Amino acid sequence: MANLLSLIKLRKHAVDEKQKVLAELYRQIEIIEQSKTTLIERLRRERETLDKSGMLEMYAYFGRFSQNIQRMLERLNAEKSKLEVRIQIAQDDVREAFANVKRIEIVQKER
Repeated sequence: MANLLSLIKLRKHAVDEKQKVLAELYRQIEIIEQSKTTLIERLRRERETLDKSGMLEMYAYFGRFSQNIQRMLERLNAEKSKLEVRIQIAQDDVREAFANVKRIEIVQKER
């Protein structure tokens, strides 16, 4: 009977690579969340500055600024949604690869 250790090693390497891809997707989600937090904080600071200044003509500029921030937030949310789908697929892929490794390990152990 053939030794399956090299196949197990190969499959474990494949699991590791899939986990790296998944980790990168999570990192991208984290970057998006940080960007969203930065935009919301910037909007809050600008609003505070506007309220303190009391200049009426600045409200028109703030309206456009606020709309642009809102569009950016919507775009980030759309990107996050796409990434969440990719994460779900990657998680399933990692689980399947890990299950394959375990099956081969069980066969090797039983031999």
